[in-house]
Amino acid sequence: MLFDNPDAHLICAFKRDTALCDPDSNASAPNQFTCRLGCGNAVGSLTVVALASEAGVHRMALLKRHADLKNESCERVRAETKQVPEAKTRLRKNVTKLKERVSDLTAENSGLNDRVTQLALAGTVLADRLRKAEEQARLPENVLRFPKTWLLGQQHLAP
Repeated sequence: MLFDNPDAHLICAFKRDTALCDPDSNASAPNQFTCRLGCGNAVGSLTVVALASEAGVHRMALLKRHADLKNESCERVRAETKQVPEAKTRLRKNVTKLKERVSDLTAENSGLNDRVTQLALAGTVLADRLRKAEEQARLPENVLRFPKTWLLGQQHLAP
């Protein structure tokens, strides 16, 4: 059965176990004097028109000059029903996804930095080999260059 409460600007589909109006244990109707916004039994949603009527202002005034009333009402509903705003839930999920993505990209970046170091070392080795090959190519065919380490170790033995 539906109950209309014009003072609260909502219709109640009364269920005793979910009512926020604290009905008696044998009640078959809601307590309209303690009707609360955000009750799970409320049918429909609270509109700007209802808020404006409750605040005693024109709806455009509510939207333009008294946004704090709407925000205060929404906060009161959330506090009474312990609701988390949908936008906040969506943002939390997004933050979680982004943190996972940052973690993945950090790990990938670390791997790429290691790979860059390895490639830089390989490039240095190849450049050194190329330089040695070019020096060897400039010598006549009958001359063989000794490694510097051999020459340094043998220079004291020369007569």
